[in-house]
Amino acid sequence: MLNYYLTLILGLLMASPLFAQNEIITNYDFNQKIPVEQLREDFVFYTSLLEKHHPALFKYQTEKEWEDFLLASSAQINCAMTEHEFFSIISKVNAKIRCGHSYIKPSATHHYYRDTQLKLFPIDIKLIDGEIVIEENFSEFPFETGSKILAINGVKADKLIEELKKHIPADGFSETGKHHELDNWFWLYYSFQYGYPQIFSITYSKPASAETVKIFVPGVAREDFFKEENQPPVSFQLLNSPHNENIGYLKINSFVNKDQIKFKKALEGIFKDLNKKQTTRLIIDLRGNPGGRDIYGAELFSYLTQKPFHYYDELLLKKPSKKYLKWYHKLKFNISPKDDELYNYTSHQNLRLIQPKTANYSGMVYFLIDGGTFSAATEVSSIAYAQERGVFIGEATGGGLVGNSSGFSVLETLPNSKIGVSIPAIWHQMAISQLPDDNAGLPPHYLVQTTISDLIEKRDAVLEFTIQLIDHNINTVSKNAGKLLVE
Repeated sequence: MLNYYLTLILGLLMASPLFAQNEIITNYDFNQKIPVEQLREDFVFYTSLLEKHHPALFKYQTEKEWEDFLLASSAQINCAMTEHEFFSIISKVNAKIRCGHSYIKPSATHHYYRDTQLKLFPIDIKLIDGEIVIEENFSEFPFETGSKILAINGVKADKLIEELKKHIPADGFSETGKHHELDNWFWLYYSFQYGYPQIFSITYSKPASAETVKIFVPGVAREDFFKEENQPPVSFQLLNSPHNENIGYLKINSFVNKDQIKFKKALEGIFKDLNKKQTTRLIIDLRGNPGGRDIYGAELFSYLTQKPFHYYDELLLKKPSKKYLKWYHKLKFNISPKDDELYNYTSHQNLRLIQPKTANYSGMVYFLIDGGTFSAATEVSSIAYAQERGVFIGEATGGGLVGNSSGFSVLETLPNSKIGVSIPAIWHQMAISQLPDDNAGLPPHYLVQTTISDLIEKRDAVLEFTIQLIDHNINTVSKNAGKLLVE
């Protein structure tokens, strides 16, 4: 199974498709209206696909809530619209499912036109205590990092956040997942709701100042702030604590590594080295990890346990469709009916009893998590949390605590608007029990959040806090977990 956090999916979507000629620009009319009958046809087609294929459509909502929302949404399709106007409606339908692996994307022509012809919001932001804070500026105006945006084009910050979150698909009721999306793709979700203004009126205040300033800045082209990050999937180093105790620091940026042998060998080498050097403390940093191959999550935990374990309890899907599922030939021989609607998918190695590795690690483990910890990264976190295999620090994960819909996907293009949709087909139920509220992400034992001061000084407060925990020899979760205990 390939699990992707929405930021990764959107990152792939943002890369402009290759077109042989520039005719795709000249042939695309951004303001062209699509007849209302065709839009309604697309709407019915899309919602029918969801109801037919999504395995957990009613996990976080009732059928009546879904029907009422569709009725209200369809009522908005009452005249001819541009693709963008229609997209703004159905992106909220997609978010209503509360599934971070379900997504939609603009047509290829709209996508290319946007990335080459339109202007976009020129600032990267960070949500801190419910406020929009400037993290990086790509405009011609010298905004300071740490400045607070109070309004954009007359819309106040709290209203902006409220409206943009309606477009963001996230697992269950995860707020940190939505916040992480806004931190990384604010310009994108802004365009979903408010379009592509050429000029932005920004009301803001400088750091540590109550003075309010209003400035007009032009939007920027996509290429002016596109950042391509080529971080290694796995990196490891030894850190020194104030008491000179070696601490292992394992950073896993993603589980999206096509080279399975290389990934497994990397983990094996790291854990053999930890044991050889008798390193008694290990930090595993899963912040911003969008997931990837779920077998890698199980592989990681097999180095952290001394006993056999189950990873998945069951995998569920609706009746598979040969038309839409690329791996239909594999599915059809490995499913059995569970009830009148769902089938069990039985051929996945994470359904088996998994044995611990010979080089398993018995030292203390500290997991760093946040709203960007998603999919396979949340899965391994949930297993470790349930088996009390470490202390969790940071913010709640963006991925669902007890499972997620992912894996094989139904891919389709809506016939008239040409909007692309992807619907995950398999619900992955984790083999866990007795965990906190399962309608949101995995909560940390110690809540540590970035402050404006941290942002300005580029300080990693979560990592610093964790090293202080280790320095104070805090090996277990105290009754006051969740508070900042270390001064």
